Amino acid sequence: MTILGLILMAAGFIGVLVCAKIQKTNPSIQPVAILCALVMLGGLGTYFWFYWNKGKYEAQAAAARQQIFNKALMDTIGKQDGVKGKKIYWLTNDTTSDSHKACLEALKNASGSEVVLPSANGDEGMMMSIDAKTFKTEIAALTDNDVILLDSEVSNITQELDKAFNSKKGPRFVITDSAKNGMFNMKKISAGFKNGKILFAVSTKSNIDQEFEPDEDKLDEAFNNRYQIVKEYNEADWKM
Repeated sequence: MTILGLILMAAGFIGVLVCAKIQKTNPSIQPVAILCALVMLGGLGTYFWFYWNKGKYEAQAAAARQQIFNKALMDTIGKQDGVKGKKIYWLTNDTTSDSHKACLEALKNASGSEVVLPSANGDEGMMMSIDAKTFKTEIAALTDNDVILLDSEVSNITQELDKAFNSKKGPRFVITDSAKNGMFNMKKISAGFKNGKILFAVSTKSNIDQEFEPDEDKLDEAFNNRYQIVKEYNEADWKM
């Protein structure tokens, strides 16, 4: 928009100069000169408005781009073998934002199956508080055919989640970058790959094209720019 302001200023200024020259022989051109001056002033105002609010608009643009990347992440996860058609228990902190709602729909549509969010016993903005007792009950209801999508570092449910991870029965896991620290360190993740408890993980690439503009109609392209699927054979690509 700052470029638009510069264009308007330039167009208005040129118009004023041209009108000033014509006005010597044609005084009736004065209203056009005034209009050009107003365009120039409007361009000046537009330029400084967006210049002063540059940070705000850049943040909004960055959030919009990230929302597409987040949607692409869930779309790709939902399409993977082992997830598609399976009930998905999605552990995430963000449960109220517009981005979360878009991601939830993308995950449902891509997997063609039910996506369940843990029951919240507390709510702090977008951060969902999960009661350990309730979580234990919900985990126990999941079967070998279900999937836990671990998309958040956990704290108060660590013990129950660890039991589910170490059990030979029960749901299998998909892990994103958002959950790879804490209890899910690389040693545990490597073990999960080997015993089949982890279907796959998703890692953010180290060589991201920062100039790439994601397109909501090309989610596969957006995913490939930002993320990669990680399995046992390429787990070394998942940098800590």
